[in-house]
Amino acid sequence: MHAAGSGVPTSPLTAIEAGPETSVDLKSATDARWDGSWQLSKPAAPGARVVIRDAGGDVVRTLDAVQRGAALDAQWDGTRADGTRAHNGPYTWELTAAPEDGHGPELRLDGTITVSGSGGGTAAAGSPRAAADGGAGAVSGREPVAARRETAV
Repeated sequence: MHAAGSGVPTSPLTAIEAGPETSVDLKSATDARWDGSWQLSKPAAPGARVVIRDAGGDVVRTLDAVQRGAALDAQWDGTRADGTRAHNGPYTWELTAAPEDGHGPELRLDGTITVSGSGGGTAAAGSPRAAADGGAGAVSGREPVAARRETAV
């Protein structure tokens, strides 16, 4: 038996359902972390990540997204790359993921997080740029997801 291509293009990688939290209270006794979850239209390639930035646009933390089939999850405990606690205030997150089948553009989703309960004051815009590492799976000095993606020949 020989399988032939259908000639129908594959669908792009999209988010079917998204469930990232919009705030985190770092003093909470029951849930002192930010959780993000995304159900995708098809599996993502290994290397999906979430970048957390402060109000000044500086990278606070870079997290590997955990993949379960076509779902991605990420958790942030409110610490910066250097291990210090993030300040209270607004932050943004950006998820990047490439399609596992190599067809279509990289998926980029973003949103906001409000951090409270830090005790460390308010996040200052334009703070010194932090090196991106650590989190739920250490990441540092890596190239963009699309560049890491392996495509089948």
